Amino acid sequence: MSKRELYTKDKNTKVHSYKIRFSPEEKQLLDLKRQQYGYKYLSDYIRDASIYENVIQIDVSYTDAVVDLFQTYITEIRKFTKEVRRILKYATSLSDEERELLQQSLYRVYSQTKSLKKSVNDNLDIEAIVKQSKERIYKQQLAKLEKDFERINNNGEC
Repeated sequence: MSKRELYTKDKNTKVHSYKIRFSPEEKQLLDLKRQQYGYKYLSDYIRDASIYENVIQIDVSYTDAVVDLFQTYITEIRKFTKEVRRILKYATSLSDEERELLQQSLYRVYSQTKSLKKSVNDNLDIEAIVKQSKERIYKQQLAKLEKDFERINNNGEC
């Protein structure tokens, strides 16, 4: 007996249907996945995927620490570059070679910092961070409501 027969065998059981719209790309992806998992009918695949879903939860608790560390690093780099620029501007005892060496070092610091910023932005999943932030706000609001409810119950207010 196929899965399809399980859903339609009992004629007295009401079967619910839903209309779902997919873009052409989504439809193509669904068809590919249906074939990959060996489903004959797309509806069977969608039903199983929605009922027996595997939700992947990404732990991004480290993100706040990474962002704080990155900000600290950038702040220190800015202090360093400001000091090097001051040395380049006011140091009169530097030879042309030393001045050029400092200028090249400063350029490398700028270049590496820019590369690091790009790498951090590319590797941090912004959607996951937003989701985590929304969950944190939701939990804070829920905790506040629970405290308010507890306070009202303790005071005997209605």
